[in-house]
Amino acid sequence: MKANKLKYIALSGALMLLTAFATISCDDANDWTTNSSYNRLFSVPKMSVSANATDAELTWSTTPGTEYYIIEISLDSLYDDVAMGSGKGSIIYGEDKSITKSPYTLEGLYSDSKYFIRMKAFSANTPESKWGYMSDFSFKTRTEQIFEKFSVSHDKITLYWPANSTADRIEIIDTNGTVVKSITLTSANLEDGTIVIDGLTPLTSYTAILYNKESKRGVIDFTTTAKVPDADHTAFLQAGDSLNNDLFTTMAEAGYQTVNIALPAGSSYYNENNINIPDGMSVTFFGLPGETQAIIGVKGIDIAGTHSFIKFENVEITGAGRKADGSNTTNDYLFNQSKAATVGAIEFSNSFIHGFKNTPVRLQGSDEKIINLVKFENCIVYGADARTYSLIHVDASKGKGKI
Repeated sequence: MKANKLKYIALSGALMLLTAFATISCDDANDWTTNSSYNRLFSVPKMSVSANATDAELTWSTTPGTEYYIIEISLDSLYDDVAMGSGKGSIIYGEDKSITKSPYTLEGLYSDSKYFIRMKAFSANTPESKWGYMSDFSFKTRTEQIFEKFSVSHDKITLYWPANSTADRIEIIDTNGTVVKSITLTSANLEDGTIVIDGLTPLTSYTAILYNKESKRGVIDFTTTAKVPDADHTAFLQAGDSLNNDLFTTMAEAGYQTVNIALPAGSSYYNENNINIPDGMSVTFFGLPGETQAIIGVKGIDIAGTHSFIKFENVEITGAGRKADGSNTTNDYLFNQSKAATVGAIEFSNSFIHGFKNTPVRLQGSDEKIINLVKFENCIVYGADARTYSLIHVDASKGKGKI
């Protein structure tokens, strides 16, 4: 009897548990509370930016149920606690509900600037999403380049950019990053799109930066030239340029009366033809400083007409010429003047003169030629093969020549 009683008690207990479970199973399954804050659109899960100088294309993964998106960028950091529109340089796109699909172009950006970015999804029937962020939170725009051209001398630079562009200043910085000049642009500068900045140091490297507030609109690296003689115009030739009559004709047509031909160190300028100096023009052939002097190897120089001076400074002048086909030739003279000419001075300074078959300076022919001064200063002259010619040779028996 005792065993039967225990079985009865166990069976009764099992029935009571089943009754309890049955009672619970009959209750409403949705009787627990829910958190309504989770009833919202999904945040944008993935964004990427392809940036230019003043705009950027944003691409993202669209989210279900979204009708439009709002995008915010800022020069300050963006995170959830930052109120929309409160950051430095904040721009908000899409408040008019126009951004409905990817991609989208962000416009009106500063160049060379770091922007933080975030976006939200919106719908009329579902609460907005939380802010979504890029994986690295920011992107940087490229440096804009609106400088069109520039010209440099030993102590100044002239800069050009499109007229009526938006900008406020130009900074000149040295290789250490120190601002050596900061120039506020005038309305005339902006209207014309140009400025001349002087007071620079010869043979020095600088960077010119055009700003609109903190945005860089143009950047140019440049190096000032060596100081050259005063002249109406200086033609800075590059290695590989040609020293020919077209150069002088162009300068004469521009009305220049005194010109420098500035030749970079180590360069060479050969021409199997004569160079004709235009009437009324005075020229200095100027070798820029460097380890080796620039070489002038033209067939000859004709100075017909009137010239205040013809000068050679810091150059190597050779009679060992080259033809256009690359073959070698030997020139007889640098000056072999037969046409009428009146020259105030022909001067050579700090120059190496060699290799002519006869002599650097000769006057010949029946026309009258007057040169008031021929001067060699700190020069080395050697190598004439025809020993009957002197350093300066005048064929007095053939006409009027006077030095």
